[in-house]
Amino acid sequence: PPGQLAQMPYALRLHEPAKPSASSCAPTRTVVPSFDLTSVTVRAVAVQGTSPAGWSATAIAVCATAPAGLERIVVTGTGASDPSDSTFKSCPAGKGLYSAGADINAGNGQVLLSAVNITGGTTVRVGAHEDADGFAGSWSLNAYGICAS
Repeated sequence: PPGQLAQMPYALRLHEPAKPSASSCAPTRTVVPSFDLTSVTVRAVAVQGTSPAGWSATAIAVCATAPAGLERIVVTGTGASDPSDSTFKSCPAGKGLYSAGADINAGNGQVLLSAVNITGGTTVRVGAHEDADGFAGSWSLNAYGICAS
């Protein structure tokens, strides 16, 4: 069932040991399952104007026999240059959410991923915000989910 790591076909986790304590120095993050659900990409970028030391990004994919109806869902946020954005996507009816991910498009180290949450066992919710000095360009936020029956 969704939410039980040992039975999940693909589990995504972002690990950042010794992350800097100041939020203005935290890296921006990406955790994206591949379209065919055979791999995961994780990426971290230092926030503009910083050189944080001692952090890393690690993706862990736990593979197992795929449950019935396995599929990836994705939604892209508004694409504006608002100071913050959030978006969500639910699995199709009758399916549960097994894992979640997110990425930021064109944030150039000035937009921080602030939330990746699974709610109600069927919905992925993600959020991001611009760093302290803002960002003049346009950026967007993607939410990803792995759903199955």
